[in-house]
Amino acid sequence: MQSNQTKFKETEIGFIPEEWDVITIPEVSKNFDNKRRPLSSAERGKISGQYPYYGAAGIIDWVDDYIFNGKYLLIAEDGTVSDEDGRPTLQLTDGNFWVSNHAHVLQCENFLETKFLYYALKNKNIRAFITGAVQPKLNQENLNSIPFPYPKEEEREFICEILSSLDNKIELNRKINANLEKIVSSLFKKWFVDVGDELSEGCSVIKLSNVLNTLESGKRPKGGAQKSGIPSIGAENVNGLGYYNYSSTKYVNENFYNEMKTGRIMD
Repeated sequence: MQSNQTKFKETEIGFIPEEWDVITIPEVSKNFDNKRRPLSSAERGKISGQYPYYGAAGIIDWVDDYIFNGKYLLIAEDGTVSDEDGRPTLQLTDGNFWVSNHAHVLQCENFLETKFLYYALKNKNIRAFITGAVQPKLNQENLNSIPFPYPKEEEREFICEILSSLDNKIELNRKINANLEKIVSSLFKKWFVDVGDELSEGCSVIKLSNVLNTLESGKRPKGGAQKSGIPSIGAENVNGLGYYNYSSTKYVNENFYNEMKTGRIMD
């Protein structure tokens, strides 16, 4: 009886399913760096228009002409080459656009393959391929030597379908949150900033001291906060009215908390 359990093999990038391969970027894509034409800010100012001008990490301007048309993968060459975890700076493009000489321009046989390359590299640590301490750089030679796992076509298609749907959902949520934040800001301004112009019936202006029993702030230990313990809320946690950034939460140890005279939030 044949087992359906996936078998793995050890490769230079770790363990991967037995039927997958390990390949490099030139095996599945073409490089169009030779078509790039950098423009200075003064030159871009003279040809301002409707087409995006891409830099290493995103659109930095708009011009009235383009040198690329279609779906491409841009990989930062210098400047913002990677994030703090060593993951490359990537951009998927679609349509007419111009690119500076700070991003590599790649295109696979079709968009599915280009998109798979994007996902294959998205969470890969590329620190070993970056040169330059002051000005980080991912040159073409090093880019071409980055290995990554390459499954069969059916699996590549499935991976892209699932990850694309998640990306679309994330982008939709981002737009919804942005719109909600605009609504909240508008209401806040109407109710609290412009309140002196016109008060709604039944409203009055009072001092904060009339409704607060306690207003105080605390402190953190010398040397800063730590990564575990009792949560310590600071300005870095506040993203806007009613928004709390949990990812930036810091902590103090229990002994320090118990000795605090002010700044303790009680149940």
